[in-house]
This record gives sequence, C-alpha cells and structure tokens, in this order.
Amino acid sequence: MSQNLPRFHEVHGNDVMLYHDWTTAKRINGKENGLVFSSHPIKPNEKISIKLIDISEKLSDILSIGFTSQDPSSLRYDLPKCDQKELKHKPGYWICSLSKDYCVKNKILFFYATASGNICYGMDGVEKGSFDKKVDTEIPLWALINIWSSQTTVQLVNELNPHSKHKPIRVRLTPMMLHQTRGRNVKLTRNLAHKVDKRLSTCYTFTSRPLYINEHVVVKILDVEQGQKSTLRLGVTSCDPASLQQCDLPDSCDSFLDREEYWVVISDPLWNFKKKDEISFLITREGEMKIGKNGSGLLKVVHVDQSLKLWAFFDINTLQGIEVKSCVLNELDRKICSPSAPKWSDLVPVKPTDPSTATIENRESSECAICYENAAEAALYPCGHMCMCYDCARLQWRDKGTGRCPMCRAVIKDVIKIYKS
Repeated sequence: MSQNLPRFHEVHGNDVMLYHDWTTAKRINGKENGLVFSSHPIKPNEKISIKLIDISEKLSDILSIGFTSQDPSSLRYDLPKCDQKELKHKPGYWICSLSKDYCVKNKILFFYATASGNICYGMDGVEKGSFDKKVDTEIPLWALINIWSSQTTVQLVNELNPHSKHKPIRVRLTPMMLHQTRGRNVKLTRNLAHKVDKRLSTCYTFTSRPLYINEHVVVKILDVEQGQKSTLRLGVTSCDPASLQQCDLPDSCDSFLDREEYWVVISDPLWNFKKKDEISFLITREGEMKIGKNGSGLLKVVHVDQSLKLWAFFDINTLQGIEVKSCVLNELDRKICSPSAPKWSDLVPVKPTDPSTATIENRESSECAICYENAAEAALYPCGHMCMCYDCARLQWRDKGTGRCPMCRAVIKDVIKIYKS
C-alpha cells in the first residue's frame, strides 16, 4: 500500500486478533474464520506488502491472497466461510492460494492487481509471477488475505520502506470531566477521583456527559490499595447522574441492575492493577463495548444499547484514585446517538401479551426450540430472535451448531442471556 500506515479493516474473521494499531493480524485458532481485509479500496498497481512474523508448520496451506468487491463494512454480520473452494466460486471474490515456498518467516510478500486485472505477486521486491484469475478493476476492490493456519501472524508493511517500523497513531487525550454526583467516599477534582477513607465503600463516580460513539475513554490508575487485589468495576447507564442522590448509590454496583433505568455492569472486575496502569474502552456504532489495558488491543466484552444516551460509571473501591481522559479519532463519530443504530427493542423480541398465541416466531414465552426442556432465555445478536435456552444458544453459536440462528439463518455474533421478572 502506498499509504504511510497501511492497516487492516476493523471487520475480520472471528479467529483473528488485530494488534499494533490494526497493522498486525494473528490467527488464534483453526476452527472458524481467518479472513482479513485492507482498510481501504486498492487502486490498480497499488502493492499490498506483508511480512510473516510467525508461521505454523501444521498445515500445508498457510495463506491465500486476493481481492473482493464486497465492502468489508457490509460483511460485519455475514462474513463468507473460509472454505477455499467456496470462495473461489463466490461472485465478487478473486482469491488464490500461495505456495508454501513463498510463505517464509520474516520475508516480505507483495501482491497487486494490474490495470488489466492480472493478480501479480512477489517476494522481497522481486516479481515471482501472476495467477490465472483476472479481477474487475472498474469497481472498488479491497485486498483480502485468508490466514489458514493457527498461530500464523501477518503484518502489513510500508511498500516504500518495508522494513520501517509502524508509528502508532498520535492522539490528543483531553480531560473528561466527572459528574458532581458521586459516592460519599469519593473526592472529585475535575477529571480526577480519589478515595477518601480506606475503610468505607460506595466509591462511585460518573462521567459528566454521555459518551460519544467510538469515543476512546482512558482511565489511569493513580494509586492502589496496598495488601489487596486492585480492581476496577465499570459500566454504562442511561440514568442521568443528575437525577441520583448519594443515598441512591448501593454498596455493590451489581445492585444497579435492579433499578428501572438501563444499566450495564461489566460482570468480571478488571483487576491486578498497578500504579500508572491505563484502561481504555469504547462503544462502537454496532453497540460493542471493547476494553483494553496499557495500549493492548481492545477486546469485545459485552453489547450495549448504543441508541441511548449512556454515561460511564466507575467503582474505585480498592483504588486510591483514577484520572479519566478521552478522545474521538473520527470527528464524524462525535455524536451521542447513532441515527442508524438498531434499537434494543429491534434486537430483543417483545414478550407476547397472550402466552397461548406464542409460535415458533415468538417462542420466548415457551420452551427452547432445541432441547424442548428449558425455557427460551437467550437473545441472539444481531437478529434478536429468542428461541433457545442459554446453554443451547451457546452450543449453536460456538460448538456443535451451525453458528446461525435456527429461525432466520442470520450469523450469530453474540448470545445474551435475558432475565425475566
């Protein structure tokens, strides 16, 4: 790629992890999907240069390369299967397997499409040949790499200087003010929160405004309690902190879930912190809440209703203090609600008023459509169908099932357990 910082697209296969500002892709296991895409359409004769950082020797096929006319953003919930035969015959895909002779650790591979549509490839600056397939260069094309073998790691490199190191994106973090509504054991100074008394709990603090879509929030640990595990509980809520009193704040943040407003609490506390550690998180346009530590890649931990105004909150009970900053990388994302975002009511079916009218389409009032023993208590994301118990839904998603909703055949991206009153 001719850009200074070539990167992979944020949409990728379930078995791929992206690192180092999305310049590096690693296949973490071999069960599902190892597809990665370029972050932008590729022009004719624009080279895609990749370096193989690690290679698994278990499989004869390591990489496939090529192009697709499908915008990766449109494939977020419907990535094609990695089956090589299926991809070769799928409209809009031009993909070819690389010989193992060209998959050599620390070598620089490159490929590109000529103006006439030939797919050419080479190694370490030397042209090696071309494939029989021709692409349609009259339409936008994204580069496509299929990482076949687990533990194989691929890094995008600069075409003009392939051995140069990637510089991280430089962003300007600004203080994120904290709301005056807080726990009785918290002292605030603008974007700083300190615990007052080590013996007392109720150490909550809230952001002063709702979060923006794709806003990176960074929480710096100022100091920790000595002699105990240093944890941080956090979450988001549609409850405006201005409507709360100190007496409304419970000892345990899990009790927030009993309130009428929308509350999401990260179930597993983030712990083992040291002084100056940093936690970052964001909410994507699709409602994925992602969290990372000390600059590592962000991992999805939960889905939230991004159509609501959401304030972040923190429980610093075992910490001495935190500092909160944030940034928005894309000014187009500086909006509190995404107008195109699906509402939670679109994702989770409404309970029918008359249980006797329940059919297979609204089986949330009856038993699981798979085992016929347990109650249907799991909503599938993003289609929203609730037709299975939680255990069967997990099996359908990750284990013995097809990975698709049994009712509408949509690809399952997550399983959400629903608690009924």
